[in-house]
Amino acid sequence: MEYVWIALGAVAGANARYVIGRAIGDRYGVSFPYGTFVINISGALIIGFLLTLLTEVLVADPRWRLLLVVGSSLEVHPIAALPEETLAAGGRVAILNKGPTPYDLLAAVKLEDNAADVLGAVAKELA
Repeated sequence: MEYVWIALGAVAGANARYVIGRAIGDRYGVSFPYGTFVINISGALIIGFLLTLLTEVLVADPRWRLLLVVGSSLEVHPIAALPEETLAAGGRVAILNKGPTPYDLLAAVKLEDNAADVLGAVAKELA
């Protein structure tokens, strides 16, 4: 069932990212990735606010974390423009994905695994 929550977040996130990124690019140009910048900053703030609200104030079902965090992250890594922009700027890319991606050969790190399993193990280690 985790996959359904992740998929719902990915679909919503990818579409929102595309529409907002396109609108910002049309208005301010694409010489600097303003769309990616605005989306990532606002997305981090919104996710932080919603996760705090849902998990500490309302105490909602923990599957909302999968929908909001992992689901929205899936459209960023590796599908969105961020890996390309990172590589073009001289940065390094890490990929966590089941199956091949267009950036596998360019990634500094490639983990071939389930995001829910890996991120769950990381969260457990950090707790």
